[in-house]
Amino acid sequence: MKTKCKECLYLSENKQCAHNIHSLIHNKIDYDQQAYPEIKEYRCLYAFPKNFNTHPELEDSTPDQLEKFRLSKIPKIKISIVVDGFKKSYEEIYKTIDLLIPIINNDNHNIVSTDLCVLLCSEQKDKLKFVEYLENNVKIKWKCSSMRKCLNLSHKFLFSLQHINQYSNMVLYIKAGYSAIKTQRIIDETVNISLINQRPYVFLHDDSLDLIDQFDCFSCNLINFKTLKRHNTSDTDTQVDKNLIYEWVSRENKPELIINVNK
Repeated sequence: MKTKCKECLYLSENKQCAHNIHSLIHNKIDYDQQAYPEIKEYRCLYAFPKNFNTHPELEDSTPDQLEKFRLSKIPKIKISIVVDGFKKSYEEIYKTIDLLIPIINNDNHNIVSTDLCVLLCSEQKDKLKFVEYLENNVKIKWKCSSMRKCLNLSHKFLFSLQHINQYSNMVLYIKAGYSAIKTQRIIDETVNISLINQRPYVFLHDDSLDLIDQFDCFSCNLINFKTLKRHNTSDTDTQVDKNLIYEWVSRENKPELIINVNK
């Protein structure tokens, strides 16, 4: 398997990739006789032919239609967003959602947000006012899910998965009030590791997850997570155990599935 960059739309005249693929991956890069890059053991998800406007289905298309077609072919991650506002102030929740508006309203070419779930405490007041905020600011499907009691952080995360789009392949989980800079880093690295480096993982975080006492901000590959859970669940497992998700990872004996992008 090899990616030949010569005919790619995103390769400039000076043979630089517009998506910066060559500098972000670790694969070996060779060059053909004309010095065009060729990436070994790699299938570039961004590769796109320069002459795409000659495709039969695009005949007589306008420049705007061609551009729309090009953007539609950029690889995307279908993601559900969970904002953990359990026992948090509405101000912290508003701040976090406002930070996420660019991806919530799908202004990011690499991420398609399918839905937003906000975790609340059942005792939080003024929920109607908060619902009005969501109606006025969030364009995707959204849901407020109230927890009467949080047994532990594993329980809270597993509870959130019951209230998101069942067809999402990724979840971005953020505790309300968490660092904007670190949150953006998680978003950027989710794209980088999923679409560019194409590394397998279950959780990706930035010193914000230890699977027991800290669930601040991370992305989770739901396909891999469900596989992990299916293969490593014991008959004695219970959501009362705060070590539950940690135990699943330990039984798999693959610590590399938890990626700390800050190391």
